[in-house]
Amino acid sequence: MPRRARQPFSTARFLCDICGKACLSTSGLTRHRNSHPLLSNAAALGRLTANNQHQTSPELEPIDDPLPFPPPSPPPEAPPASVAEPIAHERVRIKHHPVLDGTPCDADGYDLPPGAAPPPLDERAEDDWGSFDTRAQFEFAEFIFKRQEMSGDSIDQLAQFMAALYKDDPYFNNHHHLYAMIDEIQQGDIPWQSFSVQYTGPRPETGETPSWMTQTYEVWFRSPLAIFERQLANPEFRDELDWAPKRVFKNDNRQFTDLMSGNWAWRQADIIAKDEKTHGAMFVPIVTGSDKTTASIGTGNVDFWPMYGGVGNEHNSARRSHRDGIALLAFLAIPKTMSFANFDDSYSTRPSADSPLRSCEHTAALLETLTLKEMWDNYGVVGDIIPFTADFPRADIHELISVDLLHQIIKGTFKDHIVDWIELYIKQVNEPAQAERILADIDRRIAVAPPFPGLRRFPVGRGFKQWTGNDSKGLMKVYLPAIIGHVPSEMVQAVAALIEFCYLVRRSVIDEDTLQIIDETIRRYHHYREAFRVVRPQGFSLPRQHALKHYIARIMDFGVPNGLCSSITESKHIRAVKRPYRCSNRNKPLGQMLLSNQRLDEPRADFTARGMLSGLLFASPLAPVEEEPQPVETTIDDDVEEGDVPGPTCLGEVTLAKSCGTVFLLSGFGSGQRGPIRPDGPSPPLEPSPHIFTSSKH
Repeated sequence: MPRRARQPFSTARFLCDICGKACLSTSGLTRHRNSHPLLSNAAALGRLTANNQHQTSPELEPIDDPLPFPPPSPPPEAPPASVAEPIAHERVRIKHHPVLDGTPCDADGYDLPPGAAPPPLDERAEDDWGSFDTRAQFEFAEFIFKRQEMSGDSIDQLAQFMAALYKDDPYFNNHHHLYAMIDEIQQGDIPWQSFSVQYTGPRPETGETPSWMTQTYEVWFRSPLAIFERQLANPEFRDELDWAPKRVFKNDNRQFTDLMSGNWAWRQADIIAKDEKTHGAMFVPIVTGSDKTTASIGTGNVDFWPMYGGVGNEHNSARRSHRDGIALLAFLAIPKTMSFANFDDSYSTRPSADSPLRSCEHTAALLETLTLKEMWDNYGVVGDIIPFTADFPRADIHELISVDLLHQIIKGTFKDHIVDWIELYIKQVNEPAQAERILADIDRRIAVAPPFPGLRRFPVGRGFKQWTGNDSKGLMKVYLPAIIGHVPSEMVQAVAALIEFCYLVRRSVIDEDTLQIIDETIRRYHHYREAFRVVRPQGFSLPRQHALKHYIARIMDFGVPNGLCSSITESKHIRAVKRPYRCSNRNKPLGQMLLSNQRLDEPRADFTARGMLSGLLFASPLAPVEEEPQPVETTIDDDVEEGDVPGPTCLGEVTLAKSCGTVFLLSGFGSGQRGPIRPDGPSPPLEPSPHIFTSSKH
C-alpha cells in the first residue's frame, strides 16, 4: 500500500489583534474573530451605564404565596431611595489629590519637566534571552515545564526523541540540564530568604511536652519592597495604576471603584501632606492577605499558609487578573497543636460587640495598665501577641481589615446561615416524611434549572459534601425560586433582599445612589429576617450577619469590595501552592515549591515587560489583517479623564445549536419531569401538545 502523501507544514502566522492567538489562515482568523468572546469596549460602556441605573427599591410587601401563611408585618417607615434619570452624554470627572499627586521625578528626586519620556527599562540587548539562545528555546522550555508540568523522566525521554529525529543535538541533555538553564536566568529574580522560629513560652511541668513546643519552624519570604517596586515598574500596569488618590464623579454623583477612589486614601494623603517634604510624592498603600490551603487530596493533611501582597494603586482589574498584581510574599509557619483556643463566644456574639470603637492608642493603654489575664477577661484582647502593623505609622489594624464578600456573605450569611435555617425550619414545622418530600422537591427544582450562560446546574440539588465559593455563588442564582411555596413569605423576602444586597455590592462601580439602595436593602433584610426566630431564638448577633452594617462605610473608605475579596487569594492558591505541590515528590515539598514559583514566572514577566514576547514566534510573520480605521470623535474637554473600562466585556455567551433538535428531545422534556424515560422505548407523546414556533436560524 503506497504511503500517504505528507502535507507540508504550515506555520501559524496570522495574529489576532485582540488576544494574540495565531491562526493558520485568514479564514481561520476570520472564524476566530467571529466567535471571539471579547466584544467592543463601546458595548461594554453601554452595558455598564445601563447596569448602574437602578430602579427605586420596591415597597416591602409580601409576595404571592400558595401556602396559607400570614402576611408579614409592615416594616418601619423609611424614605425610598431615589435614583436620578440617566442624562445623555454623561461625563466622568476625576479629581486627584492636589499635593500628593505622584509628580514624575528622576532617580535623585528632582521633578521632571511635563511630557518628559521615562528612562529606559534597562540597557540589555533586545535578544538577550539569558541562558537560552532564542525565544523558541525559552517558550519550549516553558511549555514542557510549566504548561505540561512534565516530569523529569519524561523530559529525559523527550531529549532522546529529539536527538533521534534531528541531526543537531537538542539544546538540553536531560532534565537537570534544563532546570539549570532555567535557574541561570537572573532577570526579575527576587530570591527567597528564610528565618527560624521556635516556641519559647512556658512548657507543661508534668506529662509529655507537645512536639510543636520543641520543633523549629522556618518562615520563607521574599523582599516585599523588591516585589512592590517591580509591580510599580511593570509596563503591563501602566494604564491600570493610580498615581494619586482620586475622587470620581459622574454628573456630580460620587463613584467608588478602586482602592485609591475611597476616602481612606485621601485622608492618609492629607495627613502625609502636612510635611512639606512629601509634596509631589506618590502615596503607595499595600494590600496583603493570607489564608490556609490544603494541597493534598484525600489524605495527607498537608496544609500551607501562603501570604500574598500587592500595591494598592493597582486597579481592581489588575489585582483580580492572573498576573503579578498580587504576588506571593511568604509561606508562614503555623504549628499544629491538639489544643483549642480558649475563647468565649460572648466576645463575638454579644449585641454591643461593635462599640466602643477600638484604636491603637486604646490597645497600647491596656498593655501598660492591665495584666494579660485582665485584658483577655475584660476586653477579649490577647496581650502577648502584637500585630506586625503595630509599628507602622499609617497602619491602624482596627480600621484596615476590609470586608469579605466570599466568607461573610456568600459562604457565610447565605450558605451557612440562610440555607441551613430554611432546612431546619422545614424539618421543624413538618412531619419527617413530609419534610423529606419538601426538601426533595427543592432539590428537584434546583436540578432542573435550564442551562444558561453564567447559570450553574446542580444535578443532585444541594447534596454536596464540600461546598466551594463557586458552588455557593451558583446556588444563590437558583435558590430563590426553588423555595417559593415551601416557606413563609417573610423568609422568601429575606432571601431576596440578601441576594439583592450581594449583587449590589459585587458591582465594579458603586455610586452614591447605589449606596442608598444598599442601605434600603439591608433594612429590608433585617426586617424580614425576624421570620427565622423560629429556628434562631437566641437572635442574630453573629459576626457575619453583623458585617452587613459595615459594608457602606467600607465601600466609601476602600472602594468596591470585589477588589479586596478573599476570592483573589483563593484563586492564587492553585498557581502558587497546589500545582507546585503536585509537581514535587511530596518529600519536604516546600523547597521544591519555592523553586517552582521562582522558575519561569519572573523571567517571563521580565521578557514581556521588554516586549520580547510580543508578536509571532517566527522571524518574518505576516502582518495581521488590518481593518479600515473608524473616525474618532473628539471633544474640547481634554482635561477630563474618561474612557471605556478595559478588559472582557461579555459576561455570558450563548452558542446556538448547529442543527434542529428531534421531536424526542422536546417531548421527552415534559415526560422526564414525571419519571425516567427508557432510551430504547417509544417517544413520549406530546400531551398536551404545545405550539411550536419555528425559527429561521438553528
